[in-house]
Amino acid sequence: MTQDQHINEVLTQEVIRYSQVWEDHALLEEGLEITPNDRILSIASAGCNAFAMLLCEPEAVVAVDLNPTQTAIVQLKKTAIEKLDYPDFIALLGARPDGDPLRVFDSIKGDLPPAVATYWESNRQILEAGLLGSGRLEGYFSRLSRDLIEPMCPPDKLQEFLNSEDLDFQAAFFETMFGDPRFIEVFKQLTSQKMIASEGRDEVQFRFVNIPDVGQHFYDRFKYVCTRIPCRGNFYLEYLLTGRYRNLEQGPPSLRESNFKRLKELVPRLEIVTAGLDEVVNEREDGYFSKANLSDLFEYLSESETEGLLQTLATRMRTGGKLAYWNLLVPRHRPESLSEKLTRSPELSEKLWLKDRALFYRAFHIETVQ
Repeated sequence: MTQDQHINEVLTQEVIRYSQVWEDHALLEEGLEITPNDRILSIASAGCNAFAMLLCEPEAVVAVDLNPTQTAIVQLKKTAIEKLDYPDFIALLGARPDGDPLRVFDSIKGDLPPAVATYWESNRQILEAGLLGSGRLEGYFSRLSRDLIEPMCPPDKLQEFLNSEDLDFQAAFFETMFGDPRFIEVFKQLTSQKMIASEGRDEVQFRFVNIPDVGQHFYDRFKYVCTRIPCRGNFYLEYLLTGRYRNLEQGPPSLRESNFKRLKELVPRLEIVTAGLDEVVNEREDGYFSKANLSDLFEYLSESETEGLLQTLATRMRTGGKLAYWNLLVPRHRPESLSEKLTRSPELSEKLWLKDRALFYRAFHIETVQ
């Protein structure tokens, strides 16, 4: 079995790896400069960023994932937006504590594609427990909140921190609460490569990682987000620390009531495909896609595999189109062999990454098709 086959087999397993998306949608919106003429290729994951980009009103968004469970999540959300009112929509996702997600699901399951309806009918317990917290990564976050944050940080103090726009206050709070050597030791243990591989991701997703202390990397990134970016409005940080959203209107764009009517109008432009990214690109005519959200896909690919996929995208996408993607623990970007096909934007990429509200990534890249 080749490594490429191995990672594809892991990613196609019918496991909910992510029930939400942990990449800052604002970087995509600013970096890709989405226009009404764009057709956007996007890693599907749990769909949050596909919906966020849809709100920029492009011509189309095609959400692609190898994992049929991930595309089943996106399809469920899409159908729910089309068929439900807002209170039932958030009840279905488990974002409303007094909601009845199974009743809501039964009201729309006949509108789902048959395979998707069958999946959710067979996994009703996931909906009953709350879809938003059902992914492996979200379950790992719950442990981090339960075992580390709750015992060491009083709820009232934590809420004061999360409401802050004062970086001096945030820095002082961080030093007091999260700079304690006991906190740092447990944080690094819980965010070590071994722990994340066993509870949040899969060991094969670390096959190109050579950072000696993964826990230290995540602690440093955690400190940056907590002390250099205002906490108020950072729903990524809020969910990591508390396991919930206090105010959905300040949460992910797809969960905000103020966006719901527009999403209803726009979701017909969303296409959901269970396939490999290169397969979807190659089956469309040249120039079909003008923008692409590649998530942190290259984290799992070798340098030669990365070059091959970028070559395909640079050849098949529209001239002047843009690619956006993150690096988590593995440094990847356009190689020099593709310098005549893709232009890097290091200054813009760095500027955007410094504003990244998510707590994980070491870099963000914007590249333009020549």
